[in-house]
Amino acid sequence: MKIELVGSKDIQKKIKQMKKNVGPEKRRIMFGQATSLLKNYLQRLYDQELETSKIKNKLFTEQSSDNGKLYTDQIHATFLEYGTKPHDIFPKRKQALSWYVGPKPKPQGYMGDSGKWAVAKHVRHPGTKARHFFKRTLEDNENKILEIFKRGIEDV
Repeated sequence: MKIELVGSKDIQKKIKQMKKNVGPEKRRIMFGQATSLLKNYLQRLYDQELETSKIKNKLFTEQSSDNGKLYTDQIHATFLEYGTKPHDIFPKRKQALSWYVGPKPKPQGYMGDSGKWAVAKHVRHPGTKARHFFKRTLEDNENKILEIFKRGIEDV
């Protein structure tokens, strides 16, 4: 899964300028600072807006002298980023779908509270509204990223 947000024209311009004036090791450090900033912000955003999320613990960063990457291997991040249309869900391995209905998720196979499990042969999902977590993270931190690059260029 790949969500690619390249950044604003200001960030792209600053990166081009930086590549001309800053050595590769210094650029790698600056990309590392920028991706670390974005990762921490994105983790906080997931914490604030989602009850539970495996994504926040599955965010990865990579940086080189040419770019920085923030990504996840969780497929549902794509659904949260871009949204989904209404769709049907059918069981793949079992004869029915089941899920716990209650205040807190229970462990798989938990059978204590009878009547708290819903079962269906198929459900019609209403779709998911796009939440744009990655896009908002980049937009909300654009000035901080520009500042990282400006400081790196000025230090040369």
